[in-house]
Amino acid sequence: MHILDRPVELAEHRRVEPDHIAVVSYHRIARLVGVMRIAVAFWLNQEFGRRILAGVHKFAHTQTNCEVSLLIRSEGQTARPPLDADGIVTSVSCYEVKAFRPGPELPIVTVWPAEQSRDWPIVRLDYAQAGAMAAEHLVSKGLPNITVLVHKGLIIGRELEEGARVAAANAGVNWVKPLKLGPARDNKALRDWLKDLPDGTGIIAAGDRDIQHTAAMAHEIDRAVPHDIAGLGIGDDPLLCLSSNPMQSSVSVHFERVGYLAAESLHKLITRKSIPQTTLVPPLGVISRGSTDFIRGGDRAVHDAMRHVRDHFTEPMDTASVAEAAGLARRTLEQRFRRITGHSVHAELVACRLDRARHLLSVTSMPIKAVAIESGYRSLEHFSRFFKKQVGVTPSEYRERSGEVTHGR
Repeated sequence: MHILDRPVELAEHRRVEPDHIAVVSYHRIARLVGVMRIAVAFWLNQEFGRRILAGVHKFAHTQTNCEVSLLIRSEGQTARPPLDADGIVTSVSCYEVKAFRPGPELPIVTVWPAEQSRDWPIVRLDYAQAGAMAAEHLVSKGLPNITVLVHKGLIIGRELEEGARVAAANAGVNWVKPLKLGPARDNKALRDWLKDLPDGTGIIAAGDRDIQHTAAMAHEIDRAVPHDIAGLGIGDDPLLCLSSNPMQSSVSVHFERVGYLAAESLHKLITRKSIPQTTLVPPLGVISRGSTDFIRGGDRAVHDAMRHVRDHFTEPMDTASVAEAAGLARRTLEQRFRRITGHSVHAELVACRLDRARHLLSVTSMPIKAVAIESGYRSLEHFSRFFKKQVGVTPSEYRERSGEVTHGR
């Protein structure tokens, strides 16, 4: 499996309406005769679809004589790939792909995370790792209880639950019985479940939209986020996460790499090379925001201090300035902050800056110096030395290693 030597950038694309599917056809000269054509169908109304499409663009650009075109179908119309297409990469569900009526001999690779087709290889996020990473983040926030919100019958829900449950057990925190929703969202079941959750429960869901809806239901029954319950999604969709109040924490996913590897896998199928049935892309890390800023004991001053650090960590900052913002003496803040969180104010600041640096190194091609500045460091040399001390590798080495994948059956 080819691995990119650096993360892909978001490619420009034409805007489509939310209920449209875009089909992209890539053409290149194959051998000495004929043209290889790969049809790619994506829903572009969500962030993950656009970022996957960017990865497919990146792979297309590595091939000679590529042409890219968008064929858009409106709601109610029938979309068909080009009659002479050699294969399809798609992000829509297996059942919807069948509406294209591809022949049984036409290779298909899917990136739809909800289900695994017995016939089609898939490239997707490793949800077990994502669940473990999310649970570890909630544990680090001091939450004594952890659970998941999943949908019945989905492979990724089972994987997410198992990863989170094992991580919770390893950390010695209480595992709360998950809620498993049916195809239709049951608001009554969700509200009843939220009412029964013990204070200090962290909820993990497979999507940012589910956590946003859960927070709205919690508000209806007077359960505050993050003081009573905390919420963490997967995908880090900026439209959803940044528009929530409080802003939503989420597991960052390298969707561009998913798209790149899916297109590469299909290319190998077309050229009669073997590929794994399942390729799992690891999560990048948790982007921490207000929805998981749980403070045990309800210490408002410590909460204000933590929020100040998270909102301003890219600016010059020390413990004294944080204490001033929280309305406490420095020594008092240090004592209360350490008693409640288990670490110092400075450690919180370092964690915020390192999380930002890891994220930028993984999903952008931003120069290292720019990454340092965007992460709150004013000196490239200081940033590089500190990053290696904390992470164990240099920023450049971390960027190179950010695209490792694993394979299933």
